[in-house]
Amino acid sequence: MADLPGLIETSWGRLPAAEDQDLDRIAELHDKGWLYAYAVLIHRVRKHDLVKKILEYAVREGFVLEDERDFDIGEDEFAYTLVGRSHRFNETDLLSELESMCCIMLLKEGQKKCIPLLKVQFDESTFDVEVAPYSKIRESIDNL
Repeated sequence: MADLPGLIETSWGRLPAAEDQDLDRIAELHDKGWLYAYAVLIHRVRKHDLVKKILEYAVREGFVLEDERDFDIGEDEFAYTLVGRSHRFNETDLLSELESMCCIMLLKEGQKKCIPLLKVQFDESTFDVEVAPYSKIRESIDNL
């Protein structure tokens, strides 16, 4: 995922178009634009070739995605839905939810497995993200 910096930049670049749709959306995204950009980034990472290869391997091992819908819906819908859902969380729970998006959650016979993809840090109205260490990704895949 060497293209992560470009993915981050284009995720933030998506925000003006998202805000330009209607007054309700402008108001919603005024304070939560960072969250919209984060969700766009997560959506794009989930479409990355590395993730597709991990999912192909996981399926061969008998695993399924915990929530396939999140992988199937469009980028804008995914991001805007997350912004709307964020109002239901207190800050701690929201950050926990956002951190959980940094891995691929897989299910098999009642057991859950997490394949970490990203490490993220949040700071008020922004985030800093980097690719999870390859050793952690590899170890998680080997443990499937």
